[in-house]
Amino acid sequence: MVAGRMLDGWLPKSLDAATRNAIQDVLWAGQGALEIPRRTRRAIARALDLDDVTVMPDRFMALLERLWVLGDDPLAFFADIVFADSVSSLRKQIRQHVLGNPDWSAERLFDELGAIDSADDARFVRFLEGLASPSVVPDEDAQRRVVAAVNPHLRAAGAELRETGQDGGCRFRLTPVKRPKMHCVELPVL
Repeated sequence: MVAGRMLDGWLPKSLDAATRNAIQDVLWAGQGALEIPRRTRRAIARALDLDDVTVMPDRFMALLERLWVLGDDPLAFFADIVFADSVSSLRKQIRQHVLGNPDWSAERLFDELGAIDSADDARFVRFLEGLASPSVVPDEDAQRRVVAAVNPHLRAAGAELRETGQDGGCRFRLTPVKRPKMHCVELPVL
């Protein structure tokens, strides 16, 4: 309960992103997230069109800020002035390469965030649900394109994003699905 209140901002001093993530990881660990293998995560990243999720850049960045460590350098503003060509934080790189002059693929973004190799399953699930949420993607058609792109890969891992209601758009949650049974055929020994 105390950790939850800390995350909700009940402290006089706000938490840095790394501390917030560590607390989230502990809280979410006991909630049992569906396992999304790295291979599936990479396939999802390759299938996702960033244009669908970045239409509202502030909303997209807010999602990233809630889930990832994008850089909390207090001197970043000064570094940006003195070293205008340098990239001081992941936040700045995302603004440049995803939002400003889009030259990163979704796969590159996922790699930079640590979504493929480093993130635990609970964080990755929340990230996917966020990418398909009306708070990030207010256009229902775009939400459905995101879901259509990721669900074939999720199904192979025994899950899918399912519509669970309306809340300013479609609300999708990751839910387990029954995997198709694999039939083994016994081959004659030669």
